Amino acid sequence: MTTMTASEDHDSLTGWLAEWGECIAGLDFARARTLFVPEVVGFGTWSDLLVGLDDLEARQWRAVWPAIAGFRFDLEASWTEVSPDRRLGHLAAGWTSTGSHEGGAAFERPGRCTVTLRRAGADSPWLGTHTHFSLNRGTPAVSYPSRPSPDPARVPGEPGSDRIRS
Repeated sequence: MTTMTASEDHDSLTGWLAEWGECIAGLDFARARTLFVPEVVGFGTWSDLLVGLDDLEARQWRAVWPAIAGFRFDLEASWTEVSPDRRLGHLAAGWTSTGSHEGGAAFERPGRCTVTLRRAGADSPWLGTHTHFSLNRGTPAVSYPSRPSPDPARVPGEPGSDRIRS
């Protein structure tokens, strides 16, 4: 763990990240939405600029989460920092998951992310305002659905495609 943050704030940020990781692994889109502000902005492994929670969910989360398995953040190696007023925080962490090639063979799918969060006060819950995910160099950019999704995602612009870009 690397931190420029008091232990209490570091723990609250990594607790937020752990909860979001559970949402990703469990395909819990509804619960994940409660962790973000409606005006969130993101960049993802699949989509470029995403503006707003609906866009982030539709074009990144639903396009990727059903195509991966075993997602988890590396909380022990995470980095956190909190503003002096303790209302703005950001973190950086690695993550791992397993993707599937077209024929079904599994591959390791590691990456990294940064997240910016805010809260109303030091005792209020964190809400994500910005996310940026990227795959580690050399990781295949395409993964195929390996498990059922509440709403199976399709690659926008590719009608009928079962391929999902990571």
